[in-house]
Amino acid sequence: MIGTEKIEIIKNKLESQGSLKDSYKSKLISLLEPILKEGKNFLNCDFLFLLHFKSELSQEDKENSILVEDKKFEIWLALGEDETIKQSLAEKIEAEGQKCLFPAGWQIQETTIIPDLAAEFKTKANLPCKSLIFVPLFKGQEIFGGILGNWCSQKHNFSNWEIRGSEILGSYVSMSIQNFQLQSQLEIQVDRVHALLELATTIYSTLDYKVVLEKVIHYAKKLAEADGCTIYILDRETQTLKPWLSNYNEYKDQIMKFELKMGEGATGKAAQSGLAIISNFADQDHRTVQIPDTPNEAESLMSVPLMWSGEVIGVITINAKGHRRFSDDDLNLLTIFARHVSDAIENARLFESLEKAYKELNEAQKQLVQSERLRALGEMAGGVAHDFNNILGAILGRVQLLLLNEKLEDKLKHGLKLIEKSALDGAETVRRIQEFTRVHKFTYLSKVDLNQIVEDALEITQPRWKDATQQKGVDIKIVKQLQEIKQVAGVASELTEVLNNMILNSVDAMPEGGTFTIRTYQDQDWAYVEVQDSGLGMSEEVKRLAFEPFFTTKGKQGTGLGLSVAYGIISRHKGEITIDSQEKKGTVFRIKLPLHERADEIKEVEVPKVVDLKFRILVVDDDENIQEILQDILSLEGHQVTLASSGDQALKLFKSSNFEVVITDLGMPGMSGWELAKEVRKLKDQIKVILITGWRAQIETDKIKESGVDFILPKPFHLEQIKEVLHQTAAKISS
Repeated sequence: MIGTEKIEIIKNKLESQGSLKDSYKSKLISLLEPILKEGKNFLNCDFLFLLHFKSELSQEDKENSILVEDKKFEIWLALGEDETIKQSLAEKIEAEGQKCLFPAGWQIQETTIIPDLAAEFKTKANLPCKSLIFVPLFKGQEIFGGILGNWCSQKHNFSNWEIRGSEILGSYVSMSIQNFQLQSQLEIQVDRVHALLELATTIYSTLDYKVVLEKVIHYAKKLAEADGCTIYILDRETQTLKPWLSNYNEYKDQIMKFELKMGEGATGKAAQSGLAIISNFADQDHRTVQIPDTPNEAESLMSVPLMWSGEVIGVITINAKGHRRFSDDDLNLLTIFARHVSDAIENARLFESLEKAYKELNEAQKQLVQSERLRALGEMAGGVAHDFNNILGAILGRVQLLLLNEKLEDKLKHGLKLIEKSALDGAETVRRIQEFTRVHKFTYLSKVDLNQIVEDALEITQPRWKDATQQKGVDIKIVKQLQEIKQVAGVASELTEVLNNMILNSVDAMPEGGTFTIRTYQDQDWAYVEVQDSGLGMSEEVKRLAFEPFFTTKGKQGTGLGLSVAYGIISRHKGEITIDSQEKKGTVFRIKLPLHERADEIKEVEVPKVVDLKFRILVVDDDENIQEILQDILSLEGHQVTLASSGDQALKLFKSSNFEVVITDLGMPGMSGWELAKEVRKLKDQIKVILITGWRAQIETDKIKESGVDFILPKPFHLEQIKEVLHQTAAKISS
């Protein structure tokens, strides 16, 4: 399989930007229109325009050698009473751009007022107006648009109050647009996470070839917001690509009849080269081929090869009417998607051919197959978790920095808090993916009293098994049979989560009430916890699927992750979890954990005292967003921060400066975070190394010790987490 970083994206020069989607622009204009109407009333101007710089020059402009400084505008909103003049102004502004607004040589880096246009141009003004004001809109140091006010009936003398008010309006509109974009990006990412989860559910929960492929094209079309998606499978004997499934309903018959040779069209070229192709002007692209009996119309397409063990097995192609329909983000997402789809297709083929033999395997072999399937899902979840933790880290860090501004308006602060909550919800979704795939490795173990875990779980779930049931007139009797048992080594919070799931499952199984018994005991080598109910029980089929991810009998009320998470946690504790159940006779969940013979020798982790030291810190990350966020946060805390974008650059800086702390990303091109930690430790043994990573659930304790890493900071990180790690670092240095 080829990685995203190895894919050369072949595309037209004009494809990189793409215009804003109409729905996005419509929502944004609806948000800004009331604000700009108030601005127009404040200025008492005849017309007010919201302008956005075109992201790229047209081909005609390029051929005419238009200077970059001669910016062209796209009018997002036009306010004014006289429709004829307003239309005339709009057409002239969009056609001529900056040169029709300002005299030659004028700069628009700051608010510009022209009380007398005719005098400034020294000839008849380019616009049928007498005065204008232009307020630039900034994103960082870059201008992306402006607010233009025009007076046509008479000249206007500008007061300082009007100029200051216009600048305040410009700042507010700039911030509103940026916040809207941030929230829209977050919504898109969350939607994509959910779509990938739905797709993963289908791929890894069925071996029906047709069902898998139908879901594939459905979600591929949905994620890219395209008109149709087609999967081609390579016939190795004839070296042709045969269409297997398509949901491009308008031209489905034509597509399904048309086979492609290797190298023919964008689809054939993607299969031949093993490289993804994006063409946002497919109707004009010499690499594409016209399917017979389909119209030659404006079209965009993406083709991504399906790879297995380094060989092409097919191609997934997405089509959309119109130009500039796809972005690099769409292609990158489809590439990730195609990589895992390839695994699913080959796995489906494999399991289909071995179906008869599979039925003859014993229970131990079934467990092995289940573990292997979950391992494959875990690899996918690890990659997705890292990518989205990076995205969520950038969003969460920037939002929390903005929230530190005490001068924010309540409405803006409320919006930022909503974004923060959505980012944290997204992070929790990623954590759940990592949990049920069982890829997590322990960092610290402590002594755990299972009887206390039982008491804690009963107290946490009391609102469900007592309060909620009593309100419904249902009585659930709790029986505790807790023997004195030795402690085990583990993570108390995780074991509590397991028992919470067991208890809530038992409560759900007794809708008419009943008896719930929880007991603990031990033998020579093992400690046991049993959770028994007198509820509905399970069929053999339900019992067999109970620990499968996403399997649930609760309909929309259940996620299908509770028992999968429990299974993963107990497995990581080197224990076992089993189910004894019969329909209408109740269920017993039995958890078996190894006793820790040296439990008394395990040292409790001491809570370090808060020590406030200011450090010289080297931050190393190939993601500029994460770099900037860490620099802002650490500088705000009074630390001196130096940035590096790679391990090699970091080593050069480290040798020439006296740093006390290195904060490095784990996954970087070239030298990894592990390797960098070893190298800086060789140069300065006292250096403290903090590793930041989106793969927090897959890091092994031995690897941390071997590399000389002092602390792990998981993405997405919270401001308080960063402060806490630095306090622990200070405590470690001072001790």
